[in-house]
Amino acid sequence: MSLAPAEAQPAGAGGAHPLLYASFIPFSPSRRVSRIDMYRPKTEYTLGRSPESDIVLPSQYFEWSYCTLKWNGRDEVHIVDLFSVNGIWVNRRRLPPGEPYLLRDGDMVFFAMCGLAKSKESDDGPPPLRYEIGNDFAYTYHQYTDRSPPLEPNQQKLWTRLDGLERGCRRIEDEIEHLKRERDVMLQEKQSILKELPEPPPPERPALADELKEVWAEWDNIRKQQHVSINLPEDFRELFRPNTDDLPYYPRWRSKFQTLNRERPPPLPWGTILGGWTRCYHHTGWPDWNNPDIVWDGVMPLDQSRTSLDHPAFNHLLVCKISPSRICTSSL
Repeated sequence: MSLAPAEAQPAGAGGAHPLLYASFIPFSPSRRVSRIDMYRPKTEYTLGRSPESDIVLPSQYFEWSYCTLKWNGRDEVHIVDLFSVNGIWVNRRRLPPGEPYLLRDGDMVFFAMCGLAKSKESDDGPPPLRYEIGNDFAYTYHQYTDRSPPLEPNQQKLWTRLDGLERGCRRIEDEIEHLKRERDVMLQEKQSILKELPEPPPPERPALADELKEVWAEWDNIRKQQHVSINLPEDFRELFRPNTDDLPYYPRWRSKFQTLNRERPPPLPWGTILGGWTRCYHHTGWPDWNNPDIVWDGVMPLDQSRTSLDHPAFNHLLVCKISPSRICTSSL
C-alpha cells in the first residue's frame, strides 16, 4: 500500500500499477490527504498514527492503531474499526467498532469526521459552511478485484494474464475444498461402519511366545543365578543371533535360542515323489525351485520345477501324474 498525492494520480487516470486491487481516492484536492492504494499480494494493512502502521494518518483525530483493511484474496475487502473515538463512516453511517464491514466499489468512506472551516460572516447572512481542506479524510472507494485498474496499454496484457491465472488457482482451490468436504463425509460414514463391526480376531499366539516373554522379563535374575563359569549376555536378545555368529556364550543356552541358518537344498532329483499322485523329474544342473531369482507359475503342489524364465532346459521338463488306471506324461 502507498500514500501518493491525490493530484499526482487522480482517479481514472492511466498509469496505475498492474497489482493494484483497491484504492481510496480523497475528496479533497489537498496534498495533505493522500490516496491509499492496496497492492497484491499483501492482504492486510494497518492504519493509524503509529510509525509502524502500513498507512500513517497524520492527524490527532486518529489513534495509534485506528483501523485495518483486509482482503480475502478474492473479491471481498473488509474494513474494521479498532474502537476509535471518532469512528469510521461509510455512506454517512458509522460502522460498529470491531466488526468487519464489506466495502463496495463507489462507497464513500470517512475516517473520523470532517472538520468545518471557519468563515467570516457576510452582510448577506450567516457564514457559508464548508469542510476544512486538509483535515477531511474522506474518500471514494474503488475496487479492482474483478476488473482492470486504469493501466497503460503495455500493462493491460500482463494484467489479463495474471487475472486469468488467479481465477484458475481459485477454481482449483474451490475444487480442493469440495473434495475435502466429500472426503470428510466419507470418513464419517467409514467410522460409523467401523464402530458397528466387531473387533477382528487377534493373530494366533503360540505358547512359546508367553514362555519367551517370561524368560525375557526375568532374565536379569536368571543370569545372576547361574554359576560364575556360565557366560550369558546382559541382553537376552543376544542369544537369538544366527548360529553362524561365533559368540562366547554358554552352549546350552545358545543352542536353545539361537537362530538357525538353513542352507539351500540342492535341486530336486529325478523322480522325487511330491505326493501320492505326483513325481517330479528334474535333471541335474537345472535351476532349482529354491532359487529366489526364479518366478514360478502353475500349480505349485503339482509342479515345483516349472519357471517363467526363458531357459531352454525347461522346454523338456517332464511331470508324470501316476494313477492306478493310467499314466499320463506331458511336456511342459
